[in-house]
Amino acid sequence: MAHRGSVSQKDRVVQVDQLSLNIQANQIEQILHDNGLIVRVAGGDAGPRMVNYRVQVYGNQASLIPNIRRLDQILALRLGVQGEICIQRDGGQIRIGIPHNQPRPTYLESLYRTVNYPPHTMVVGVGDDLLPVALRLEHPGVAHALVAGTTGSGKTTLMTTMILSLAANTSPEEARLVAIDPKGGEFDAVSGLPHLITTIRGVDDGAVMTALSQLLSEMEQRSKGRRQLPRLYVFIDELADLMAVIGKPFRDGLTRLAQRGRGAGIHIIAGTQKPTSESLGSLVIANFPTRVVGAVTSANDAVVASGVSGSGAEKLMGQGDFLLFSKAGPRPVHFQAATIRDRDRFIGQHIPLPDARRQWEVVDDEPRHSFRKLIPFPTGRGGHNRKGFTPEQIEDARRGLSAWELRQKYNLSGSRAGRLAKDYRTLTAKAK
Repeated sequence: MAHRGSVSQKDRVVQVDQLSLNIQANQIEQILHDNGLIVRVAGGDAGPRMVNYRVQVYGNQASLIPNIRRLDQILALRLGVQGEICIQRDGGQIRIGIPHNQPRPTYLESLYRTVNYPPHTMVVGVGDDLLPVALRLEHPGVAHALVAGTTGSGKTTLMTTMILSLAANTSPEEARLVAIDPKGGEFDAVSGLPHLITTIRGVDDGAVMTALSQLLSEMEQRSKGRRQLPRLYVFIDELADLMAVIGKPFRDGLTRLAQRGRGAGIHIIAGTQKPTSESLGSLVIANFPTRVVGAVTSANDAVVASGVSGSGAEKLMGQGDFLLFSKAGPRPVHFQAATIRDRDRFIGQHIPLPDARRQWEVVDDEPRHSFRKLIPFPTGRGGHNRKGFTPEQIEDARRGLSAWELRQKYNLSGSRAGRLAKDYRTLTAKAK
């Protein structure tokens, strides 16, 4: 399900210019006053993408509240705002969202300074209230996530952030990853993670279908054994392109995986520029109860991508501006997607790579009480020692002890000692 982190006021992730906020608040009050409304801006939340002002309406003006929503264009013109202004009722107040003309980036590293996330958590960004926004697909009402957005929306960057944060919060014993990257190179930032089973680059029909078949087979085995760990997270970029190139076999297999995968601990996170029924198929779309929607080209695409009407997704500004829709949450969450400032440093601090977990034993040149079978001893089919000689006896024969010495040392019969020495001499001669 969707989670909101909790951080103290002093630890909020965005530093705000209070002087600029006060100036803009005064302008909002004056504009509304000029249009016959007596209001006061009580404060607000300043996020990396938008400032949400809390506006208190005075007197018996409750009936005039709908008029404020009609002032969005006037506010945008007077304030010099380049994006869409969002005006909504919030209890007894009005919330007016003013986008920044120059949005500030949100870095994933900063979201780990004050919050400890539970396993299987994907951190996606920062909400308008400056609190971290996270997603857990293991919740029954979440299961799979569709990330939709046009070029420039930040879709692939967000999916990379989701992978890295999942790996930071969950051990390889708890979660494993499969990445399918039709463009090739989009998921390079996640290469080398210990959680990663495979990465398929490019639209390779055979490789993609092989991976899908293996996932379906794993799903069936897990369903029979009622096993869910480690959970498998399948990240697929440019889903519509794969549907177009591979066609019905891929669509049918993905639909099966989406329908039954959650119960087997398999989750799909798919990205697409074309969130339409024609490009993805109605059954595929229906099995993604969680939608993460960035900038789309039309109101119709917004409806298909979000699964609800009137979402306002067509007004999003791109560059990491997203809405999160989940059946596990009461309403959409508007957030600025997080990105990585320094990949190697983040991985070094939060994700132990395999090299860091390996243990090496330094050995000396002293002989050990063991025998390495560099030369097989042919005693019939299959070769290796089947005559019952111990590793110590064979090692001494290899070192050149005579049959008499082997007989005296190990109390062997004359024939066995002779056969052991002879076999060694024969093999040594052949090896030379």
